[in-house]
Amino acid sequence: MMHNARFATWVVSGYLVVYCILLGLGSGFWRAVAVGMFFCSPILVIWMAYCIIRYGGRDVPELEEGAEFGYGDRCLQ
Repeated sequence: MMHNARFATWVVSGYLVVYCILLGLGSGFWRAVAVGMFFCSPILVIWMAYCIIRYGGRDVPELEEGAEFGYGDRCLQ
């Protein structure tokens, strides 16, 4: 599950939503938690980018003989 690009995207997006909510709660303890989350966020973003690059690819058919370019996403409708 940790090597799933969709899972990584959902986790980091949820982390961002929680971070924004904590920032909106005001000062005090929750602001300190948000600052701690801010400093941990680059690790999560790097993990998400790695998962997307490594495991998020789609299987696209190869180009035919003599084709200059192709639109693989249109072939998978």
